[in-house]
Amino acid sequence: MSIPGNVVKDMTELSESVLSDNLLQTLPRGLLRTLKQLRKVNLGNNRLNSLPEDLFQDLPVLSHVYLNDNRLPKLTWNIFLNSGQVKYIDLSNNMFHILEQFEIPDTFVEIRLDGNPVSCSREMCWLFFHDALTLSGSCHSPANLEGKEFHQLASVDIGCSGKLWAMSQGYYCVSQYYDIKQLTF
Repeated sequence: MSIPGNVVKDMTELSESVLSDNLLQTLPRGLLRTLKQLRKVNLGNNRLNSLPEDLFQDLPVLSHVYLNDNRLPKLTWNIFLNSGQVKYIDLSNNMFHILEQFEIPDTFVEIRLDGNPVSCSREMCWLFFHDALTLSGSCHSPANLEGKEFHQLASVDIGCSGKLWAMSQGYYCVSQYYDIKQLTF
């Protein structure tokens, strides 16, 4: 099931959009582009397995995004381009194994990944140890970390420690235990 691309076109003052529980499988490009006052969007509990690349772009006051309980295996982070107020993203109960690396905006406060088959591997180091971000969820793999909550992880658990890894990723080791901290300039 899908919705017409112009369904919200004239609702330019809309501040909250609830499209949850509609069995949606696809969304049209440009669906939200006219909603410059949109603060919250709830697309939870649908059947989405992908999102249009421009879905949340250019929404200057968007702060909360609910994509929980869908079938999303990945998220292209440029989907939030020029949406500088996003604080909270609920991605729980989807199909995320790994989140692709992106520059986390200073506004991000929380990302929920509960109920996803997340692989707690080196590919996720950039996210697990971001100081200003609350990340909820647990590891699905590898077997030795299965069920371990993200906040319980140490950098050494998933191979994120050591000078070689840190330097290759643009990070610097700043403590005797090689905990990784990203420097900003």
